[in-house]
Amino acid sequence: LEQTKLLIKNKIDAVEMEGASFMQLCWLFNKKCLVVRGISNDVNEKITAKDTIIAGNNATKTVEKMIEWISTHRSNQ
Repeated sequence: LEQTKLLIKNKIDAVEMEGASFMQLCWLFNKKCLVVRGISNDVNEKITAKDTIIAGNNATKTVEKMIEWISTHRSNQ
């Protein structure tokens, strides 16, 4: 209940839970990592195949932009 209040107060729309085990493993082995998720629907909405495709495409675009940004800034150093 307290966690839900914090999510609402801070206007957080999603919580990543499945990637937590991956992140924990990276932490244990002192490795850098990143989890990027595509959000397909609200918990109260029925999910469709179209929603899943849009979410995947959005996640892909985000990663592509991150790689582009890293490549640009790394080459400037």
